[in-house]
Amino acid sequence: MAHPSAAWGIEIGQYAIKAIRLERDGDTARVTDYEVVQHQRVLSSPDTDAAEVTRLSLGQLISKKNLEGEHLVISVPGHSAFARFAKLPPVEPKAVPDIVKFEAVQQIPFPIEEVEWDYAAFHEEGSPEVEVGIFAITRDRVNERLDAYDIVGLSPEALTLSPTAVFNALHYDFELASEDNQLVIVDIGTQATDVIIASGKRCWIRTFPLGGTHFTEAIAEAFKISYAKAERLKLEAASNKYAKQIMQAMRPVFADLLQELQRSLSYASGDVELNDIVGVGSTFRIPGLRKFIGQHLQVNVARLDEFKRIDVKGREASAFAENCVNMSTAYGLALQGIGLAHIDVNLVPTTILREQMWHQKTKWFVAAASIIILGSAITLIKPFLDNQALGSGGTPTKVKNLINKGKGFVKDFKEAEKEGKLGSDAATLLALLDYRDVWPYIVHDAADSLAAAGPDDRVMTLENFLQTFPAPEDRPLVQLKNLEGQFVKSETGAPRIAVTMNVELNHANPINFLTERVAGWLKEHAEPTGDRVMVPYKIIDTTVSCNPEDMETIQVDALVDEEPANDAKGENSGAGNSGSDDGGGGGAGTKMGGGGGGPTPGGGGGSDRGRGSGGSREPPKKPSKPKEKMFESEPITESTLDSTAPLPAYPEDKLHPPDSMWYKATITFEVELVSQPRPEETALLSQEKAGKS
Repeated sequence: MAHPSAAWGIEIGQYAIKAIRLERDGDTARVTDYEVVQHQRVLSSPDTDAAEVTRLSLGQLISKKNLEGEHLVISVPGHSAFARFAKLPPVEPKAVPDIVKFEAVQQIPFPIEEVEWDYAAFHEEGSPEVEVGIFAITRDRVNERLDAYDIVGLSPEALTLSPTAVFNALHYDFELASEDNQLVIVDIGTQATDVIIASGKRCWIRTFPLGGTHFTEAIAEAFKISYAKAERLKLEAASNKYAKQIMQAMRPVFADLLQELQRSLSYASGDVELNDIVGVGSTFRIPGLRKFIGQHLQVNVARLDEFKRIDVKGREASAFAENCVNMSTAYGLALQGIGLAHIDVNLVPTTILREQMWHQKTKWFVAAASIIILGSAITLIKPFLDNQALGSGGTPTKVKNLINKGKGFVKDFKEAEKEGKLGSDAATLLALLDYRDVWPYIVHDAADSLAAAGPDDRVMTLENFLQTFPAPEDRPLVQLKNLEGQFVKSETGAPRIAVTMNVELNHANPINFLTERVAGWLKEHAEPTGDRVMVPYKIIDTTVSCNPEDMETIQVDALVDEEPANDAKGENSGAGNSGSDDGGGGGAGTKMGGGGGGPTPGGGGGSDRGRGSGGSREPPKKPSKPKEKMFESEPITESTLDSTAPLPAYPEDKLHPPDSMWYKATITFEVELVSQPRPEETALLSQEKAGKS
């Protein structure tokens, strides 16, 4: 069954309607909206028209939230439905539905024609047996629940049991997929209590008729007061001056609840080690209840006061956290709606689901029929109208005027398009000025990220570096060969710069080394905080990549063999000729700069294009006629600059010795520009201004 990307889970409780909307993002969910609508009166209180109160509360819900066109999943209480669990004999998977139907007929205490039922299969790894949970409800109760929504114009797509929704919520939130994860969930509702034993992917449910209303009735009977006053005393028991008498009145209900819990947990005591109980439902707010259960059952009882995998940000966060103890059912229903529930059973009658499907498709059928009729009419009428309009006089004046008007529109459009393009280009150029201070920070961050690769000693000489790291494959040195950036736009429209760094290194495990050191530094310093508060961007850590598929491996010997040994003029050659007694030979050149010459005349200097040579024997070229001099001193040329301040020789033979491997890698990441001043930056600027004043 296909699931939408967003769904509402709605639970009609005795005190309130709880609703939560989730959106799916891969294998995770996030809250996009929620609502809690308190009933005007508790549905279980005497002399209350539950159907009318429910209708009014649902009306308030749809007045606050737009549920039209949304996928809705609802629930029925566990005591209104039926759940049984059975183990099937080892059979072929295709035979499971037939066996389950046979079990359903045997287990469900109603004629199978009068119920809606579904099942879920639980498979244990390494075991041929299949355990199934059979869930059923009478059609009268299904129709009663669906009618409550139909009155306000809502048509839910799925209906399930509240305890299965609670299991789905905590199975997802506590990540109970492993067989070793075992948990007991006790949901004390208003009229009944659901005990859910979760063991990995398996589930067992028992419901017994004892809940919060029984505590309220015990107080009302002991103090001879109304149900509403007793309910208020129950909620205020911790701070009321008659707290001791209130607790004494509820003690018999405490004992009955404990007895039923012991009976439920004894079922799984042989297979599951039960150490923790998680309590949900507002009844767990009764003071002393958790302590009472924990002491008598010798287990740790915790109340679910917050969820681990979903939350609400902003001003609604505290209100959502306050309602978490009551939101588990709605949470699980929404998870089922988006396809993240472990138990996905649907008790909505098939006839209703089919009607919903046809209702959704009706508008498309009407549109398709209209198009067909219109197309047929045009096909039949158009030739007749064309003949009548043209007649014998050629093209009518009206048609000519329309053609001329269309040509004018085309001309206007092209001119507008041209002006719009120019305006867009101008806006882009102006935008570059807004971020002209960004690139120095990017260069600085690129340098710091590469420096994180090592060595830690920033003033280490080449000799010390080679002594410390004699083996090339162990050297923590990354050399930057090229750095470039390109403006891009993100999905949110915020401007970004895609940065590319081409680097070289000798390390034996280059990708892991770069990921741990360079990429690690970029991710660690993604946010512009602390001493980087003035940086006008943030690094998008999810875009940092060392691109292992683009890495090049280079054999040093192969590279040397491809180059001419004595080519003094090659574009990429940097090796100098051996020096004579009158001058030293030129050093090795690189693509970024040639090798320097010797300290005596005759040494060749490397240019910025990577050319280097030894002593030149070619006759000097005839100098051209000098132009008018603006200064008395001689102009500085490339040859005089190389002679006066030669670049040091690049120690390629030492850093990349023969028979060694070196690697070329590409590191990419994106930075998102900050268009508005950040609070930290504003505070820092204020401090600087205050210091100057």
